[in-house]
Amino acid sequence: SQGTSADPIYDAILREVRGAFEHRRGGQVLDYGAGKGLLAHRLVQADIFDEVHACDLIAYDRQCDPRVRWTIQDLN
Repeated sequence: SQGTSADPIYDAILREVRGAFEHRRGGQVLDYGAGKGLLAHRLVQADIFDEVHACDLIAYDRQCDPRVRWTIQDLN
């Protein structure tokens, strides 16, 4: 996938997250297998969580908000 997914996938995930967190804000979220960080970027922009973390095995050229906290590591 070269570190990305299609926009409809990101849109569907954000709809679900917004619905699940409609009446509460804060906490942390992890985008595991984050690739280039496009979902993590959208999660930061949605302003739902206090912290957004992203993790991937490969250090792709990241295209996300600098507020995303990155870990580049094999978690197996």
